[in-house]
Amino acid sequence: NFGKCRVKNESIGHGSHQLSRGEAQRVKLATILGRGDAEPSLLLLDEPDRGLHPSDVERLLAAIDAMVDAGHTVLAISHHRHLWAAADVRTEVHDGIAIHDVPFRPGDDVARRAPRPPVPPPACIALRGVTTHGLHGVDVDFPHGALIAVAGGSGSGKSSLVFDTLAAEAWHRFSESLPFSVRQQVRRQVRPDLEHADGLTPVISLRQG
Repeated sequence: NFGKCRVKNESIGHGSHQLSRGEAQRVKLATILGRGDAEPSLLLLDEPDRGLHPSDVERLLAAIDAMVDAGHTVLAISHHRHLWAAADVRTEVHDGIAIHDVPFRPGDDVARRAPRPPVPPPACIALRGVTTHGLHGVDVDFPHGALIAVAGGSGSGKSSLVFDTLAAEAWHRFSESLPFSVRQQVRRQVRPDLEHADGLTPVISLRQG
């Protein structure tokens, strides 16, 4: 994975503050590529091709392609013609106005790649094997784009399922995407007890008290 992202050998073992911006982003890309169980995420990249030799941009594109094929969405700020040619969607910003679906005008050295079909989003949030606070291996699906009511008597485990499992797991996965220096300042939460979660998105959690 590091070979795909082309991190300089002399950077290995150095502190993250010693890496260039492009190198730091490529290290993060390699980390995500190495996690086969990583949930689909939205990755925002700021000129990931900065400092790369043109021949190495193809390796970077191969790494990004692998991430998109795994279900991730990659949004990159870039002025590099090869990345623009490889993009499935192109947007330009001029004087505060966004222009969508900008046509790519290929040159002699760069040919546009056919866009890939978009990956359909998951239909629901799926929680499996939830045992948080005494829940008994709960399996449940919450469909996206719907109003869902969770009912039950006092102490039945409603808050354990909704807040202490679903919201907590979504928060942990979001915090894992933050730089280490930021994670140190973030209030930690207890990791919920469950076997698997899929289809999670950012969560706004409003609970009593």
